[in-house]
Amino acid sequence: MRNLISVENLTVAGIILGIIAGVYLPELMLSLKILGDIFLNLLKMIVVPLIFVSIFVSIASLSSLNDLKDMGIKALIYYFSTTAVAVLTGLVVTNLIHFSPEGIKHSGEVPEVNGFTLETFINNLIPSNIFESFTEGKAIHVILFSILFAVAVVGLSNAKRETVVRFFDGSNDALFKNCKMDYSSYPCWCFFSYWLCCC
Repeated sequence: MRNLISVENLTVAGIILGIIAGVYLPELMLSLKILGDIFLNLLKMIVVPLIFVSIFVSIASLSSLNDLKDMGIKALIYYFSTTAVAVLTGLVVTNLIHFSPEGIKHSGEVPEVNGFTLETFINNLIPSNIFESFTEGKAIHVILFSILFAVAVVGLSNAKRETVVRFFDGSNDALFKNCKMDYSSYPCWCFFSYWLCCC
């Protein structure tokens, strides 16, 4: 019985109840929208710093660049494997569920879409201002910067590297502890958030 009342199961129940409440009590739920917004803002506030410090500590804690090469190869294999699974899942679902666009209303306005070029891709991949990327939550910029910064730290002397790694390792632990502080209240926050999908 105790296993059934775990935080994970209660979170799933909160999501389901939130969707049901959004469908059948939309006016009441919209009046409490601020609670869902608080939860989403808390997640957005912590996710970017957590991405940065966790990736940085993982790479900077390596003993040498050779270890980094091995880790990079494993990461690429994992990335391409999960991407292949995601693409395959999307193809299977779209073939099983035949989508019909008949009920979609068109506004008549067609937005202009710039063509894809390698120059545009590189400019969008490399941030010109990392602090702006942090504030705007651009995860790919944060990931790239954390990797480059960590590789640079690996090349420092042991004393300097340990100083930098200790600081960010402590920051990483603090951010994870911050996540665990509200872990038991996740079911309630999920309930307050997922009704927004159906209101």
